[in-house]
Amino acid sequence: MPVYGRGLQKFRGAPRFKKHGHDLGSMVEQASLQTSFKQPAGSGRSIGTVISFGSTPDIYTFHFVISNALDASRQVKVGKHVCVLENDGLVIGQIVNLVKINEYFLNANTLKESRPQVNFASIFPVDQWEYVLGEVNVMGFYPVLDGQKKGGAASLPVVEKSIVPVSPGSSVQAMIPELLEKFLGFNSLDGLHLGTMDVDGLPVKVDLAKLFQKHLAILAMSGAGKSYLVSVLLEEFIKARKAMPPVIIIDTHGEYTAMFNASNTKNKFPRTKIEITGGSFIQIGTPFLTGGSFFNYMPNMSPVQGRDLMRVFNELRQSKKKFDLQDLVAALESDAKLGKKTKEALEGWLYQLGQYGMFAATEHPRLDEMLKPNTIAVLDLSGLTSSKQKQIIVDYIASRAFYLRKNRSIPPFVLVIEEAHQFVPQAAAENAVARHTIETIAREGRKFFASLCLISQRPVNLSTTVLSQCNTQIVLRVSNPYDLDHIRTSSEKITPEALKMIASLPVGSAVIVGSAVNTPVFLKVRPREFLVDGKEGGLLEELEAFNKQP
Repeated sequence: MPVYGRGLQKFRGAPRFKKHGHDLGSMVEQASLQTSFKQPAGSGRSIGTVISFGSTPDIYTFHFVISNALDASRQVKVGKHVCVLENDGLVIGQIVNLVKINEYFLNANTLKESRPQVNFASIFPVDQWEYVLGEVNVMGFYPVLDGQKKGGAASLPVVEKSIVPVSPGSSVQAMIPELLEKFLGFNSLDGLHLGTMDVDGLPVKVDLAKLFQKHLAILAMSGAGKSYLVSVLLEEFIKARKAMPPVIIIDTHGEYTAMFNASNTKNKFPRTKIEITGGSFIQIGTPFLTGGSFFNYMPNMSPVQGRDLMRVFNELRQSKKKFDLQDLVAALESDAKLGKKTKEALEGWLYQLGQYGMFAATEHPRLDEMLKPNTIAVLDLSGLTSSKQKQIIVDYIASRAFYLRKNRSIPPFVLVIEEAHQFVPQAAAENAVARHTIETIAREGRKFFASLCLISQRPVNLSTTVLSQCNTQIVLRVSNPYDLDHIRTSSEKITPEALKMIASLPVGSAVIVGSAVNTPVFLKVRPREFLVDGKEGGLLEELEAFNKQP
């Protein structure tokens, strides 16, 4: 545990230090100009001075004393990004701790021997000996290039690993917003606006291609704002001026159905097509099923029985383009090669599947016709009571969409799965019919631009195989220690500092880690612009509405 205050000299403001013949203020301005930006007024000013403290500065950490000039202490908060000039570039870091020190009060014996009524401030200049010490974790090195490309286009440097410690006495400066955008990997022109950074106040505009380069996971405890964040993401899809990939939403609770019905998006944004299909209207195209589908839906079937079933199924598919489950049963009954016991077993399992009433000759909705750019398809499963029926629907939709995408019959798509831990559980479950298909998309979908967006309130119950393939994670408040540990083991880019803050995040705040950003970003999710909740109110309002029913 470091002992703050001992051996530190008193700082009464920080002068403008120079290093290697450069002034830090002009250096930041030069970096801003070389990235084709105009420096905003009032940004990039000095907030403190680097000091030697313990074994720092090193390439990972440095400490600085915050300047009292210009009341900089009010601007300096934990989480703020800062920079220091070093080796013709900027060492960029983030403040991880602030400690207020006053050397008058370092010695407990001094206070013990004093009289209680003594007011130190009236006798000694106590306030002049008080200062704030900041601890900074180094995040990278941003080289400032001397030349520019031909034709006047600015050269954009690449963030590198910092290999040289900052120098004691160097000036610590706040990051210019434009430079911070580039460092974090934001897309300020046409990125998806999800919110605002908690401390730096910068709009968080995430690049669509980076966000869905592989897969996305949105994790949070119940009531922390997962669905609200997804609705903000959908708003960005809806109001985008360019073509957006179709989105399939597995709506387990009917909240997206209610939201779109209440928001009247069809008239406001006619360019975006909203398709809502209730679970009881979903039909599975029997001719599109595969051998793997039958093994998933009928797990007690033996390999020999499965081989016989697929032989009859393939013969039926060659003779008829459209057929349903009843046609398949009839083909089994008329097949002379099958034994009596095999027929009875297969017919019994197919009869159980037929009780769901959703296996038909054609599928509904037609995915190849519905999944077009700028389309949001909501599959509302809230009216279904059978867990296995929901699993079969999710398995079919996921496998069918992935098949169509591999054959380039549909554009790149995003499959949003609410309560993902139910469909892709960590532990093996008999009814987890969709698990194999979703894990396959998680492993192979990137090659075909088939992206998953998994939403879960119990990360510990979510398959590690799938979660580890989600290169970007947006985590809202999670307090369960088992969930936190599961998130830590599945994402190498979550720092210990970020993990500590996740448990205390307020509702509506989140952290983005992974491929979409260059370093973890804490943000406050922005207010929705036009989508509204379809719910009528809370518990008391619902109770009052129920009592008014005839």
